[in-house]
Amino acid sequence: MSKYFSTQLETNDNNLHPNRLAGNFGGRLLAYDLTDHLQQSARGSLILMIGQVTSTIITAIATILVARFLGSTSYGQVALAMIPITLANLFTNPGIRSSLIKFIAQYRTENRASDIRTLIITGLLINSTAGLAMLVIIFISSGFIAREIFNQSTIQLLIQIASANLIAHSLMTTTRSIFVGYERMEFYSLTIIVQSLLKSFLAPLLVYLGMGPLGAILGTTASTLVTGGLGLALVLLVFLRKAETNESTLSYREASRILLSHGFPLFLSILLSGAISQIYNFLMAIYVNVSSIGNYQAATNFTALITFFTMPISTVLFPLFSKLEPTENHMLGIVYQNSVKYAALMTVPVTMAIILLADPIVQIIYGNSYPQTAFYLQLISINFLFIGLGSNSNGSLLNGQGKTRVIFISNLFNLLAGLPLGLYLIPKFGIIGLIATLIIAPKTMLFNSLWWIRKNLGFSIDWSSSAKIFLSSGISFIIAYYLLKTAHLGEWTSLILGFGAYTLLYIFMLLKLGTLEISDVYNLRRILSSLGPLTPIFNIFLKIIEKYL
Repeated sequence: MSKYFSTQLETNDNNLHPNRLAGNFGGRLLAYDLTDHLQQSARGSLILMIGQVTSTIITAIATILVARFLGSTSYGQVALAMIPITLANLFTNPGIRSSLIKFIAQYRTENRASDIRTLIITGLLINSTAGLAMLVIIFISSGFIAREIFNQSTIQLLIQIASANLIAHSLMTTTRSIFVGYERMEFYSLTIIVQSLLKSFLAPLLVYLGMGPLGAILGTTASTLVTGGLGLALVLLVFLRKAETNESTLSYREASRILLSHGFPLFLSILLSGAISQIYNFLMAIYVNVSSIGNYQAATNFTALITFFTMPISTVLFPLFSKLEPTENHMLGIVYQNSVKYAALMTVPVTMAIILLADPIVQIIYGNSYPQTAFYLQLISINFLFIGLGSNSNGSLLNGQGKTRVIFISNLFNLLAGLPLGLYLIPKFGIIGLIATLIIAPKTMLFNSLWWIRKNLGFSIDWSSSAKIFLSSGISFIIAYYLLKTAHLGEWTSLILGFGAYTLLYIFMLLKLGTLEISDVYNLRRILSSLGPLTPIFNIFLKIIEKYL
């Protein structure tokens, strides 16, 4: 296992002094010149997490209400109507969003404000044109899709209304990419919260008033339209109006070339990964009954609990990796290893807790209306465990360093593995076959990226730390599982007792196995010092760990 030494850091605590920790490949303290970047990323991650948590709580309440009002069959019709929209969304972004994040972050460090203005205008024009074109195509072909592909003529109107999401979603996601490039995560969170508030109010209300699946689609579409308009207004007023109007060194043609040349391999990657996902969806629509689809959709709603942690971390890492030069492998290795470790510290135990408590969670939320959902949720959650092997950080690292062709090749492996698996497993095993395919096929992509990073950048994840996190989570899971199994408690008691027992066991195992080191305490304290009123809360936890160590 490779570890990285750091520059000498000043500290009053002798136990934290780098001379004690940082010999030849000893300790993994972060270099001082990365501290400001990491603290800014921590602030951005906190803001995004607040937005994500707020949005998910609001949306979850609405989703539960809509699912209860509609029932699994009507809920399945909504899921079917959104399949062609999801497919068309793949063509509304020819890699522009990732390119905007990378080059806005890069040009900001190079003080090229006028060139950023040109990039933003160009990116918005390209993506909005693509979104409008796909809207027209889906609207015109909605009848054929409903009747000939899904054998559900009643969902034609749903598809037509949902097609308006295409232009709105394109604007919304493009403007969010601009916010990320500028590291203005408060605007990103604002659009997330506004969208969730509107969707959570309109969709349940319209369904409750008797509009059924149509009400759910109308609520979703209206919220996306308003949020897309809000994002565009923020970009125009905050970034473009105040941007330098000096003559740009970039023409719009050159800006298009830069964005598309960097983004095109990503676009191909998106097409590959998106195409295979849509093949899965269409196979599901053909071979699985609508009620089972509704149960599966209800299960996927719970994965938002895990994205509380994964989305903010991966989003803020992209511009951070973009700021580091390819020659700075030492710093890249430090940031990469710590990003994997600290993401795994949070997401692996959360995932295991959801697997452990799936039955009481589903019973409390949905009652007996969704009998298959708990089992589907347990299977779906397995994919998130691979965050401990870098699945959440590899893409950000490769994108930030401009290695988009590696991502394309990795997605090609995913397609080559996933297509035969899906064609065999989904018709034969239905939703279980779909989930198995979604777990197995992407691992070719994960291991290819790990191999490339190790071979070409000279570093890899901290395998020892990941193993200790998995072991801590696994032992805690087994003990908590048998505790709940023998207790025979009600849903609420099982949820509270199970979560509390698992959390305490996990913290105990982390300390017992030596998963956290003094250098980790120092790193986390430096990074978390930017989190304002939350800093003292984290410091209590860190002090306990420090005293134990």
